[in-house]
Amino acid sequence: MKTSRKIISKETITGIADELADFSLNRDEIDSRSAVMEGILENITSLRDLPLKDIEPALLYKPIKSKKG
Repeated sequence: MKTSRKIISKETITGIADELADFSLNRDEIDSRSAVMEGILENITSLRDLPLKDIEPALLYKPIKSKKG
């Protein structure tokens, strides 16, 4: 199952930088960050599409009680 999503726009990058980080970016920085964000979002999308629901982990870790004294 392939998840579809909108491509992150330069306006979105600018808006996030301005509103959330109080940071202004020039055109080159916006282009660079847009490319990086697209790569990250593509990786997240591909991870979400993996059929991992019924797969059990290879190792199970159980906490051990520490010895006092």
